Amino acid sequence: SAAIGLVQLQKVEKMNKRRNEIAKEYDDAFRDILGLKIIKTNYDTTALFMYVLRVLDNRPGFIQFLSSKNVPTGIHYIPCHKFSFFRRSNFKLPITEKICKEIVTLPLYVDMEKEDIARVISAVKEYFSRYEK
Repeated sequence: SAAIGLVQLQKVEKMNKRRNEIAKEYDDAFRDILGLKIIKTNYDTTALFMYVLRVLDNRPGFIQFLSSKNVPTGIHYIPCHKFSFFRRSNFKLPITEKICKEIVTLPLYVDMEKEDIARVISAVKEYFSRYEK
């Protein structure tokens, strides 16, 4: 494992740069879509490992639509106070819970081809184009 890690460390800057390039492409494509919020990120100081955005309405429908277009999604950030250890404390964090119901991660990996990126962007735009009037 250490040998693999040492090899990966030699590539980390290049890999971070590539993921940031893809994320910036997503940002540019999604910036003006109503019903969607991109998360402001300082790409000079961030090493992304996933691309998170907020779907303001019908996240399940969005996820299902993207799946039908062969675009995998994820939900990676569950509020800590919802984990069993903290649940008994009965915290009320309404903003955290609201955002948790909106966030979705999109594919972001170093080996993404232009076609992969275009498929993700196209599917997201197609989903939201149904609501523009």
